[in-house]
Amino acid sequence: MTTVQYEQATSSSAPLLNSADDTRNESTMQDCTSRVEKELARLQDALMCPICEERKKDVVFQCAHDTCEKCGELLSHYPLCRQKIQLRIKRFG
Repeated sequence: MTTVQYEQATSSSAPLLNSADDTRNESTMQDCTSRVEKELARLQDALMCPICEERKKDVVFQCAHDTCEKCGELLSHYPLCRQKIQLRIKRFG
């Protein structure tokens, strides 16, 4: 059996973290928060209609591109791939 020794922290012990550690931790937390916020913005943007950029995409076409229903009704050809739109599938959720 292995014996593990440990020392219990008391008020006379050295502090576990100092102000430099606090500053590093705060900076790391801010960096992490910034990265998460950027990723969230990117994902939210990916859900938006590429035509109007106002509503969420909820219609997909046979070319696999998608728009909001309102913009999809106005298109005869998809602007990026220029394929004729023959099928509109309403996406829910």
